[in-house]
Amino acid sequence: MSVQTILNLGDDQTVNQYQILFPAGIPGGGDATNLVLRMDTTFAAPAQTMSKYDIFYKGIKIPKTGTVTDTDKSFTIEVRLDQKGDIYKALDGWKTRCYDFSNGTALPDLMTRTTMLVQLTDTQENVMMTWTFTGVKIFELTPPSLDNATGDPARVTIGFIYADFTVA
Repeated sequence: MSVQTILNLGDDQTVNQYQILFPAGIPGGGDATNLVLRMDTTFAAPAQTMSKYDIFYKGIKIPKTGTVTDTDKSFTIEVRLDQKGDIYKALDGWKTRCYDFSNGTALPDLMTRTTMLVQLTDTQENVMMTWTFTGVKIFELTPPSLDNATGDPARVTIGFIYADFTVA
């Protein structure tokens, strides 16, 4: 293999070249753009896994895959909290539409789901690949931990579930 062959492979995808978008916004309103801009930490997409089982024959173990999705279908992200709390209020509004802890009610499932895109970009901001999460729904909202001994921004942790994940 030559150096030219390696160079012909093209540039590597850099881990910090990505953006998250909610093209239809978040259910209940709120500024999805601000939510996206305040996300400055990692995003770890869940692994897509299928079911598996073993066949045993004369002491030999043969692993096989099944035809059932075994993916957890959930992920978390962390965002910086703004001083006015607009991000938290918007997310809390979405969460309350999914399940209102004060009275045990919830809107129909379809009214609380949206689409989330994770776009991998090159250094010129051209979209090179898009991960599409459909049927995204908030299921967990963790308020920030406050600390008098640091000047770091407060962060909110958000847990999501989703229906499907595709790559294009």
